Amino acid sequence: MNAAAFGWAVLDACLRPAAGGYVDSEALLGEPAWALDAGSWVPVTPTHRPGWSDAELVVILPTALARTSAQDYPIIVRRLVDQLADAAGPTTPGRAGLVAVIQCTDEVELSSAQERGKAVAAATDESVPLMVLLSMARGKVAALNLAIRTLGPSTQFVGWVDDDVQLGPHCLARMLHRLRDLAPPAAVGATKVPHTSQHQTSAALARAKAAMPSAMNYPHGCALMVCADVVADGVPRRYANDDGWICFQLLRPKSSDPFAHLVLVPDASVHYTVAGDLRSSVRRLRRQRLGQILLAADADPARRHCYISRSFLNGVDLFPVRSGRPIGQALALGLYSWVHVLTSALLVAELMVRAVVGRPLQHMTWGSPTTLDARSTHAGTSSGQR
Repeated sequence: MNAAAFGWAVLDACLRPAAGGYVDSEALLGEPAWALDAGSWVPVTPTHRPGWSDAELVVILPTALARTSAQDYPIIVRRLVDQLADAAGPTTPGRAGLVAVIQCTDEVELSSAQERGKAVAAATDESVPLMVLLSMARGKVAALNLAIRTLGPSTQFVGWVDDDVQLGPHCLARMLHRLRDLAPPAAVGATKVPHTSQHQTSAALARAKAAMPSAMNYPHGCALMVCADVVADGVPRRYANDDGWICFQLLRPKSSDPFAHLVLVPDASVHYTVAGDLRSSVRRLRRQRLGQILLAADADPARRHCYISRSFLNGVDLFPVRSGRPIGQALALGLYSWVHVLTSALLVAELMVRAVVGRPLQHMTWGSPTTLDARSTHAGTSSGQR
C-alpha cells in the first residue's frame, strides 16, 4: 500500500464512526406552516398545500423575520421580482415564480410576519407570480424544503437566493440560460464577489478565501439554480448544507471533469459580505464544516475522495515555502492551510468521540451576520436591471 492509499484508508476509518456523531433531532418534529391564499393565511398540511401550475422556474427567498426590517424586506423582494421578470422575458410572463418564506420563532414574530407577508404580496405586481409562506421551522434547509413542496409538474428548475446578497445585472437570466444548455441533472451558481464588513474577522476570512479557495469551485447557496428533479424530495436536514448536498449529488468522480454538472456562471455575479463578528463567524464556519464532514462521511469512497481532494482541500498547501512564492504569501497560505486542516481534524475527532460515548450532536447552530449588517457594506451594488 502506497502513502496515498494509506492516507485515504486512515481518513475513511475516521469518517465512518464520525457519521454517528450527529443526529438531527429537529428533523423528527412537526413544524406548522401557513400559505397566503386570497388574503388569508391557510395552514399547509400534507393534504392541503399550495402549488404552482405553469412556472418553469421557481426561485426561493428564505429569511428569518429578525434578519430584515419591515422597510428593507419589500425592497429585497422587489429586486428579486425584477430579476425573475428579466429571466422570464417580456413574451413569457409567469414562467418564473417566487416563493418568499418567512421564518418565525414565536407567536409575536408570527403576527409580525403575517403583516409583512400581506404587505409584500399586496405591493407586488402580477408580472411574476408570488407565493408567501410562513414557517415556525428553524434553518435555511427547512425553509427550502417547505417551498420545494409547492413545486408543480411544470417546474423544471428551482433556485434560491440569500436575503443578504446583491445580484448583479441579469444574474438570474444568465444562470437560467446556462442551466438550460447543460445536460441534466445539473446546477449552476453565480460568481461570488466578496466584500468585507467593519469587523476584523471579515477582513481576515476574506484574505484566507483569496489565498486558499477551499470548497469554492461549485455553486454556492447564496445564488444557486438546479434541475428540479435533483431536489424533488427536498434537501436532507441532517447536513444543514444545501449547496454541499447538491454538490455531492451531482459530483461525477469517475469522469474526466467531476464538476461538469456543477457550473459557476462567470457573467452572473452575486455580491456578498464575508462573515461578520467573531462569534457569528465561528458558529457559521463550524456549521459549514460539520455539514461538509458529514456529507463526506456518508458518501461512497469514490465521491468522498474526489470531493476532499478536488474541493475541500482545494488551494491547501501545508508547506508552501517550497513553492517559490514570496515569503509573505507563502507564510500566509501555510497558516491558513494548517488552520483549515487542524480545525477540520478536531471536528472529526469530536464527532468520533460523541459517537463512541453515545452523546451525538442534536442540532447545528446557525450563525451569520444580520442582513442589515451585510447589506451596509455593498448597498450601492447593482441589482435588477440597473
